[in-house]
Amino acid sequence: MRDKGYNHKDDQCKNKFSQILEYYRKLKAHERRSGRQSYWDMNKARRKRYNVDFVLKRSWYDIIDLVEKNKDSIDLSNLMDSGADKERLEDEEQTHIGVGEGGVGDEEAATGFGGSTGGSQGTGFEPTLGKRKRGYVSARESGVKSVTAAMRAHTATFTRSDKECVLMRIEATRVIATQQVEARRELMLEDIASRERVVDRMGERVERGYSVLADAIRSLRSSRGSRSGSPSTSDSR
Repeated sequence: MRDKGYNHKDDQCKNKFSQILEYYRKLKAHERRSGRQSYWDMNKARRKRYNVDFVLKRSWYDIIDLVEKNKDSIDLSNLMDSGADKERLEDEEQTHIGVGEGGVGDEEAATGFGGSTGGSQGTGFEPTLGKRKRGYVSARESGVKSVTAAMRAHTATFTRSDKECVLMRIEATRVIATQQVEARRELMLEDIASRERVVDRMGERVERGYSVLADAIRSLRSSRGSRSGSPSTSDSR
């Protein structure tokens, strides 16, 4: 890095990598959320809204994802029990040791089966082999317990995450439904008010029309009355 012109201390490099890894984990969680827009398709305002307002190159994300994606869950196919191989190798080593020590001299080989020397050799290796076997079994049991605890914690984490997603979906659905009902209510109120205004205008026009018609009828009646009274006046004269 110094050859490239980057003069940083070890702690600075470590802190920077930890920060980039934290950005990756936040971005990974964001990309897993269903219904959300991808980080690389968002503008600055939307990134701030979804609490991912940081800069992480896509090339960096892909490189880290190649390494980190296999750590998200436990793959049982990658688990193997090496205890059996160790026990087999240990048995072979003990067998070779026993044969070598028992075959040092022809006299011991001939008399070792019934003598005390052969018996002491046989009992000398069995406790050691049993302790080592028990140690391997104990190591395997502790390994299985550790894996089981990790799987249980992993399952609990996924269950909690799924529950949170369901609750968020329910809350979002409720908010959207409330907004839709409120919008429909406002539209209905506006429609009712518009219809009331139309009815009022039509009523005013009808009222004015009836007033004009009544005035016309009264004027006709008054003109007819004046015409019928004029001949009688001339006859009296």
